[in-house]
Amino acid sequence: MSAPLFGLRWVPDSQLRPLRYAPSPSIPTYSSRTSTERETPYDGAAASGSAPVEASGSAERAPVRLQQHVLSLTQRLQSAEESVRQKSEQIRWLKEMGKDEARRARVSKWMAGPLVRTFSAWKRLVRNVARAALAELESNMAVATEKQRELQARCDELTREQGVLQTALERFLVEASRRRQRKALRAAMRRWAVRRTLTLRSARAKMRRCLMQLRVCSSRRSALQTQSLVACDQRRRRRVRRALRALRLACEYARKLGVAARAHAPLTLRSAMRWLRAR
Repeated sequence: MSAPLFGLRWVPDSQLRPLRYAPSPSIPTYSSRTSTERETPYDGAAASGSAPVEASGSAERAPVRLQQHVLSLTQRLQSAEESVRQKSEQIRWLKEMGKDEARRARVSKWMAGPLVRTFSAWKRLVRNVARAALAELESNMAVATEKQRELQARCDELTREQGVLQTALERFLVEASRRRQRKALRAAMRRWAVRRTLTLRSARAKMRRCLMQLRVCSSRRSALQTQSLVACDQRRRRRVRRALRALRLACEYARKLGVAARAHAPLTLRSAMRWLRAR
């Protein structure tokens, strides 16, 4: 059985009992009982002498048959009441179903009418708003794409310029470092390197030249000495003494430094005077 609907229970027609039942062949009917009961008094005179034993037996069986007939009628009445109750329940269930179908029909009619129109209008509005937003978004995307292209071109140009500047700066730094290294190397060579970098032949030639210059200096010294003897002015004498002192110091300095440094020694009077002032 299915679950109750609207507080009622549906009973199929196949399970309904019929309102009228055929009498059971084992139970005697009322018509048969009355016929037997009616026959006995009318035919009592004829059958009183022939079958007194049969009349007494039927009289004994009459209460039992009546009791059985009452039970049969009671059962038929109960079954009829149950059938009527089931039929009334089925009718009520059909009425409720009809009401529910009418309600559903009204709801479907309302849904097919105003609700559908309202929903279609709302859907149209949402579609228009979505389309407008999509168009605005596409326009913004186009503008942003154009700006992105411009910025990308500018970035590419700046990247190229940066590459050029980077290359130039690297070359400048490399050249500056090379110049700095060369300058430091030259300073180190001037300070710590060996001065004797010439060949033996050039060193000999330079030695001869220095000896000749020393001879010239000595001759000039003798000339200055003779000039000092002749000089009468005190200022001239002072100048001559200073020049002699410068030449003497220059010769001592050249003798101390050696042959390689004699090329840088002051060999003239002016250079000797200048060298003396610097000292």
